[in-house]
Amino acid sequence: MKRTTLKDLAKKLNLSVATVSRALADGPNIRKETKDRVLKAAEEMNYKPNTIASHLRTGRTGAVGVVVDELITPFVAQALRGIQRVLHPEGTSILMACSYNDPAQEIRNLQMMEEAQVDGLIVFPCHDTGDTDVYLRLIEKNIPVVFIGRNPGDIHASEIAADHHSKVYFLVDHLVRTGRTKVAHVTGNNPSPYFNLLQSAFTEALGRHRLTVDPDLIVGAKPTFEGGVAAVDELLRRGKDFDAVFAAADLQAIGVMNCLLEKGVRIPEDVAVAGYAGSYLAKMVFPQLTTVEPPLVEMGEKAAHLVMEKINDPSAPDRMLKVDAKILLRHSTHGPGYQ
Repeated sequence: MKRTTLKDLAKKLNLSVATVSRALADGPNIRKETKDRVLKAAEEMNYKPNTIASHLRTGRTGAVGVVVDELITPFVAQALRGIQRVLHPEGTSILMACSYNDPAQEIRNLQMMEEAQVDGLIVFPCHDTGDTDVYLRLIEKNIPVVFIGRNPGDIHASEIAADHHSKVYFLVDHLVRTGRTKVAHVTGNNPSPYFNLLQSAFTEALGRHRLTVDPDLIVGAKPTFEGGVAAVDELLRRGKDFDAVFAAADLQAIGVMNCLLEKGVRIPEDVAVAGYAGSYLAKMVFPQLTTVEPPLVEMGEKAAHLVMEKINDPSAPDRMLKVDAKILLRHSTHGPGYQ
């Protein structure tokens, strides 16, 4: 079936192609009656705009790249819902790639997005991203970059994140207030500004209660379920007593709980467990996991608005937006009777 063109509409309505184009774009200096006639004819003739031609005229591809660090938890899925809510009505497509928390794969994904000439990027960085040169090159090429969750380094770009320090501080403070004095911390397997920030808040919270941080109770592990299991095995190998565990990622915390339960350790009676950056998975395990849950859909929406703002106006300033995450106290720190 032949595709309806602007010329077809113009011929049917006895108008110029330029007038029809301006009417469809809701342009100025077009009478309402004319706009209504054009829109009605476009619907009757099943007119679809030629997006390829439009992109050629504007110098854009009409696509935004979304690079994520994992696809196991619902974290990304919820944020992606917010991204789609903003980008799809704009007629903007989404190209997506996953790094699986591999910094080398993250770099390859970003290079692929660069080759695809995306108009902008929304990135969920790997926890232990080390090489930031690729981001600097993208920004120098005027490709807008917006980070969700954390900035992988001292990169001048827009970012949507929770106040990690205060949320971790109050979560660890809660553990101590419930009587825990030997709190272990499962951090990342590689140093990063993000993990360093969380560990600093952990240390500060213990210091408030005059509790000394025991280096043997800090274990580095991959931000995965398997990493949490390995962290418990390492803590037990070191022979150090602990009555609580704060993990830097929910998947770690769930791995910690699973390993402890398999060894006959009661949660939370013997050991309380808390995670961070919560998702629906925290409610799907038993006992349900105490965690910090950011407003993921809202974060996706804000990130999409920011990237479109920079696409439409490259001179727009980069912005750092904070969102209010919730501390959700559940059975893993309170016991099954807690409501």
